[in-house]
Amino acid sequence: EISKKEKACKTAETAAANSIQSNMKDKLVVELERSSANKKNNAGGFVAEVLVAEFQADALMMGRSISQSTLMVMSSDADIPIVAGDQCLQCQRTHHSRRCKTPHF
Repeated sequence: EISKKEKACKTAETAAANSIQSNMKDKLVVELERSSANKKNNAGGFVAEVLVAEFQADALMMGRSISQSTLMVMSSDADIPIVAGDQCLQCQRTHHSRRCKTPHF
């Protein structure tokens, strides 16, 4: 009983700590335009649009990867490439040069 309540409390704490600003999408769109990330680079890569999931984005990212409407996802969640399959490219972290530090294939 105590273990269940501790787990529920930890889940609530995590959810409270993971909130983002309401204008995060707008800020991200501006930054992507400023950095030209929405224009094709030499490798043909670009950010087509900013998507916002109502709850957790895992299902959205996996679905887009499976349907091949997304080439790569950025997430530290190891379940995404496992569920989405071999066609899912995942970047867990980036650094100053904006290249993947630990890509997963």
